[in-house]
Amino acid sequence: MSKILHARRLKPAQFDKAFALIQFAFRQVSLDRWRRHVEAFDGRQDDDAGWLAVEDDKGYIHGLLAYRIESDLICGRILTGRDIILGGVALGQTISCAIAGLSRMARRTRCDAIHIALPGYEDDDLDCEVTSMKACLLRAGYVDRGSHLCRCLCGRCKR
Repeated sequence: MSKILHARRLKPAQFDKAFALIQFAFRQVSLDRWRRHVEAFDGRQDDDAGWLAVEDDKGYIHGLLAYRIESDLICGRILTGRDIILGGVALGQTISCAIAGLSRMARRTRCDAIHIALPGYEDDDLDCEVTSMKACLLRAGYVDRGSHLCRCLCGRCKR
């Protein structure tokens, strides 16, 4: 594996390649269902919703997460990350890259905060990944709000 990872918006040419990670976490999702889901974001010119891929410089995808820009009564304009899937052997590096990618996207889209909804899995390996991601998020300044983790980009969390 290359040691250089990049977090970028998932491109249409990567949809089928990303399906391996989708199957890893969401076994009930078929390739057809995945294609219909991501094709809804294909061709959009805005950054309001889509998938972020963590990939190395050889094009291997090590992580995926869905994102959407929403409005929150307390936090204002928020970037919400969900459906997080992390794979590969460099889990810490993949998590750090995903967090940095979300932060860049939130700033570029002028969001006031980032909310991350961590999934609950029944698979012990996936639960370990979520636990690792939560620990990284807390170290990065996110606040645990029960249903999500929050990081305000303009001051302290108001909740």
